[in-house]
Amino acid sequence: MTAGPTVEEAFERWYVRSHRQILAALVAYCGDLTEAAEVTDEAFARALGRWDRVQKMDSPVGWVFVVARNLLRGRARQARRELEQSAGQARRQAVSGRDDAEAVLAAFDMAKVLSVLTPRQRDVVVLHHGLDLSQDRVAELLGISRSTVATTLMDARSALAIPTKGEARA
Repeated sequence: MTAGPTVEEAFERWYVRSHRQILAALVAYCGDLTEAAEVTDEAFARALGRWDRVQKMDSPVGWVFVVARNLLRGRARQARRELEQSAGQARRQAVSGRDDAEAVLAAFDMAKVLSVLTPRQRDVVVLHHGLDLSQDRVAELLGISRSTVATTLMDARSALAIPTKGEARA
């Protein structure tokens, strides 16, 4: 009788399947590859530390995205504080030597498109469309009702001027 995979092996297989998808979603969300890569790695490290619980969740991918998004928000708050303290010093990070350049460039384009949305609209759109999670799962991850998810998606489509199924494009 052979034993099943170890915890580390199970995590590694999931990591390999999920990392690129989550990274692309976070680049689309924040528009910064370096920041997205750092918070993605941190979120995966946290998932590994809690793998016994995370692997049993309905959507480990969604959990990692939400953790990484929260890390991004924390970084944004810290950056605003630093900016206020140091009168106008801006920090830009260069994008260098990453695999899947086309996917990353597409994610940057998507970040520009999504920049017109509110933070909640971006959360819902990226989780639902970018990570292909159901509206029920998005609602659970964000702690909002399914009807709020549906309404937020409609508002986001309107903000992006995307027609709904029954509408024709002008």
